[in-house]
Amino acid sequence: MPGFVLAFGYTSQEDAHSACSSLLSSTSVPLAMHLGLARKYSIWQRNRAETFWAEVEASLQVNMALMRTAGDVASGSQQVVKQLIQKEA
Repeated sequence: MPGFVLAFGYTSQEDAHSACSSLLSSTSVPLAMHLGLARKYSIWQRNRAETFWAEVEASLQVNMALMRTAGDVASGSQQVVKQLIQKEA
């Protein structure tokens, strides 16, 4: 599942689960592959999903905070530049 999530850029557990379930229910997937993937997904879901999605959420929160901080710094820099230009004029 982590590879599936990363490959397709999912950040929502619900969206990723829905897409993965759709893939697993596809009739175009050979039965042996379907059974193997379904078993692996079930085991992953039971043992690792909660931790994985908590890490995804934490990473998103950190990235959003960094973007906000970068925006604040850029905005503050514009104010400093304006003040310096006004002082020079």
